[in-house]
Amino acid sequence: MEDYLESKYPNENWEISTIDFRENKTENPYYLKVIFETEPLYIYSYYVNGKGDVEQKSIYTPNSTPLENLEHFEGEMETD
Repeated sequence: MEDYLESKYPNENWEISTIDFRENKTENPYYLKVIFETEPLYIYSYYVNGKGDVEQKSIYTPNSTPLENLEHFEGEMETD
């Protein structure tokens, strides 16, 4: 995951965390949460498969910001 983010966003800082499925059973426990320093209000969820392929799966937005306006939006997806 780190390699993917470093290659895609070389001048960005972020925090990666796992989802605690015991506390939040509605989220996929296999997703990684990423919060970018330049967009601290948005939580991006990523999935890394067994081959190391990374896919952005969802974005939590606390307001109705259009996804296209987000700096790290990578394409079509469902929103939380």
